[in-house]
Amino acid sequence: MWLRLRQICLVAHDLAEALEDIQSVLGLAVCFVDSHVGKYGLVCCTASPWHFRAPQAAQTKAPDPDGLARRWSAIAEISLVAGPGGAPEIPLGNARLRFVPPTDGRGEGLGGIDLRAVDAQAALAAARTRGCPLEGRGVTLCGTRFRLLANSATLPGRVPPGGETPIR
Repeated sequence: MWLRLRQICLVAHDLAEALEDIQSVLGLAVCFVDSHVGKYGLVCCTASPWHFRAPQAAQTKAPDPDGLARRWSAIAEISLVAGPGGAPEIPLGNARLRFVPPTDGRGEGLGGIDLRAVDAQAALAAARTRGCPLEGRGVTLCGTRFRLLANSATLPGRVPPGGETPIR
């Protein structure tokens, strides 16, 4: 089976502030607001063109990352590979799904995303200006850590993307 990472859903208490952070730091603009989820008390926006912005890895936190990775691997019919530090990963068509234990006290869920950046320093400077939490080459936006990799960086076993536009 062949899968691609197309969207990542983030939840915010203050949508306007979260969107300003994402626009200022990552250089992404809102291209779509889904009015159909309002009946559930939600607002859904899509940053453009998010799915072409080269996510290299999405980290999923779980108390049993190996067990969850094996389960997702079986469902997707995609073999697991060893990622950084031996963390189990599922290679997708345009990204990797990495399974790690929760270490930040927030429990299960999306913990972080690795992104290629044209100018990581400019993105980090924008994050600093906006008062976003920084850690090394990473910034926390909307409760999710974004690790900004050099534009030429690839993960082990990653086929360089064709036609994807990197962030900032």
